[in-house]
Amino acid sequence: MIDVVAARLDWLILYRVSLLHSGWFTRLPAGTEHLGQLHRMPQRLNLTALLVDEYDTAIDFFVGKFGFELRDDTALTDGKRWVVVAPHGAASGLLLARAIGDRQRRAVGDQSGGRVFLFLETDDFARDHLAYTDDPPIQWTPLLSP
Repeated sequence: MIDVVAARLDWLILYRVSLLHSGWFTRLPAGTEHLGQLHRMPQRLNLTALLVDEYDTAIDFFVGKFGFELRDDTALTDGKRWVVVAPHGAASGLLLARAIGDRQRRAVGDQSGGRVFLFLETDDFARDHLAYTDDPPIQWTPLLSP
């Protein structure tokens, strides 16, 4: 049996998928029950929502230019889609969320208020930088000079 539980805050969705009713917490190992404490199961960030103007343009950019995988593209209601892209082999991904309303549209491209938002790790900086600056180029702001 699969059990899914979700809760939403303004900025965070917390969810659990459990098999055979394994819960958020498990008891400590045998012999330590007298402590009356709970052992917290590991957590990780799974998806980061990224506001985009249009789904297909964003998919073309992340999949076509960055070489990410398109992991999910499911139609929802009211023209919304559940679109997830991620670097090959990555455990986490980006949930591409089409901006709705003036407030969200203004935040596209400035979701971190001018700070660095995401960090992409690579095993070959020169190779990837060349690919990303090829036609059409991505505009970069150098952080470190060679």
